[in-house]
Amino acid sequence: MKMRSYVTVAVGLFCIIALLQGCATSGLVKQWSDTSFRGPSLSNILVVAVAKDPVKRRVWEDAFVAGLAKLAVNAVPSYRLFPEAIPDSSQMPAAVAQYAFNGIIVTRRLPKTVSTTYVAGYVSTESETKYSRRRQEFRTYYHDVEHPGYIDTQKVANRSIDVWTAGADSRPIWSAVSETTEPTTLEDMNRDVVNLVVGDLLRKGLVIKAK
Repeated sequence: MKMRSYVTVAVGLFCIIALLQGCATSGLVKQWSDTSFRGPSLSNILVVAVAKDPVKRRVWEDAFVAGLAKLAVNAVPSYRLFPEAIPDSSQMPAAVAQYAFNGIIVTRRLPKTVSTTYVAGYVSTESETKYSRRRQEFRTYYHDVEHPGYIDTQKVANRSIDVWTAGADSRPIWSAVSETTEPTTLEDMNRDVVNLVVGDLLRKGLVIKAK
């Protein structure tokens, strides 16, 4: 009986920890990179967040700028150069030439999706203490309680992130879609996504940590 009680306590603690940590998780899917790219690494990057909401545009652009700044990689949010609206293709060449950008990061929101997962059921042992009039003492009884399985449905926020070289020979060199389940705040989501993207760019040598 004691062993079953320990298992029940462990399951309960795991559930409490999961609730405290929150359910939001991010990952990169549909990932691609140009294996023929030989550099140089991107060291001066223009960040463009395609968003109708100007606040969300600034939040996402600032998040990528801050993530790249940890590597001492210079990055500029597009809203500083184009405060009124997102730059179009006709405006980009002049900005690239003027500020000598050698890279461009473009991110945009994709339609949300729904993820369903089957959570298996389990059996826990619970105790109940009763007073025995015949024995004139309290006695503890143990019984099994079955918790049935269920379908867990989660909302998934999706974003596309594309990285381009800048200049006359501009071309895509990295692309991915991020998936974030049950995002709590925009700041939490963009921090997770930016860390994943910048980390992968660093591993692939597309950006390097400046000394």
